[in-house]
Amino acid sequence: MSLVNINVSDLSAVEVPATELVGYFVDGDGTLFLPNSTELYPDAELFLSAIPDTAFLAFVSGNSDQELGARRATAIGANTWAVPKTDTWQKSTLYREVAQAAREHDIQSGIVIEDRWLMGVASGRWAVAKELNIDTMGVLVRRRGNGHETWVDRAILRPIETVGFAAAVAIGLDSLVRPRK
Repeated sequence: MSLVNINVSDLSAVEVPATELVGYFVDGDGTLFLPNSTELYPDAELFLSAIPDTAFLAFVSGNSDQELGARRATAIGANTWAVPKTDTWQKSTLYREVAQAAREHDIQSGIVIEDRWLMGVASGRWAVAKELNIDTMGVLVRRRGNGHETWVDRAILRPIETVGFAAAVAIGLDSLVRPRK
């Protein structure tokens, strides 16, 4: 089991299961929305329209703007949403919070969709799987040329993530995102 199941440049490559038993746990900036706005990427709009209306949809953002988070959650029709008090990259607490709200829904698996593999996909999968004791799938969305990446992302964080990802797989840390049954 890998930390990231699907690595895509946009959401048009992600197949939406035709069932309400899947919970969707999605990120905001760089994944669904243009940075710091309520404008959806065109492929994100198509992806969201394919999700069954009765499916559980949770919105998570590392952006601490509560008002923006509320508008985004409303725009996508999220069942629940979570944003931090201060900006953060580590979102496992936020994923745990929305996973607790998912307990009321009959979901049997979860899909975590993020634009950062370790602090997004991996930590989100771990938190959701641990909280709900369900299987999870990770989708990493790496958008190029959208102005969302800074020079720090390209020069420092991307290489660290790449090396970290290889090391995590090599030593078997992917077992941390498996649910305990």
